[in-house]
Amino acid sequence: MKTEAHTDQGTVLRADQAALVFDMDGRMSLILPNVPEDMQLPASCRLMLAIAGRCDDPDWVAEMIEEGDRLMSGDDDGRRHRRHDHHQQYRSGS
Repeated sequence: MKTEAHTDQGTVLRADQAALVFDMDGRMSLILPNVPEDMQLPASCRLMLAIAGRCDDPDWVAEMIEEGDRLMSGDDDGRRHRRHDHHQQYRSGS
């Protein structure tokens, strides 16, 4: 089931959703879902945590921007990548 809620202020997340948000001025917000204490965060949330943790490393950021530019240009060195629009969800087996 897909539920979307939008306001004049932006998109509203459900309690079980997560988001990594970057403002146009470069500020970042990490919003994590409500997860019971005895449950591990899903892999997609842990991935966002890892990304958020590396955003202060200028070398890593430059490398990731270069990778993103390369993927957007279609130059994927023969590797198979899928382009994602901002509404497509990251899915993980764990």
